[in-house]
Amino acid sequence: MYTGILYKELGMKAPEEVKNQDTHVVLSEEAIPTLSADHIILFPSNGGWTSEENKKAIEMLSTPLWQSVAAVKNGRVYKVDRTHWQSGSVIANMMKADDLVKMFVK
Repeated sequence: MYTGILYKELGMKAPEEVKNQDTHVVLSEEAIPTLSADHIILFPSNGGWTSEENKKAIEMLSTPLWQSVAAVKNGRVYKVDRTHWQSGSVIANMMKADDLVKMFVK
């Protein structure tokens, strides 16, 4: 439901890893080397980016393994607010579209 606006409504091409997926992906360290997406949108599954419960996940973003991902090397990783990215409502989707314009339109 979170990726639907990206691939179905906005016509973006899904990378192979998420091609047949209808929702978000919770990354494990083992999955990191397989990421081939040109752009990666991240949001915490609970709380915000400064929440204690996300400390370990946020630390992972500094590891050499994460830094080796092509989208990371190319500066195409976007941290977003989970409040509207975890919703499929019309208003949330409009907010996602606004975020995407800020990310991709220069």
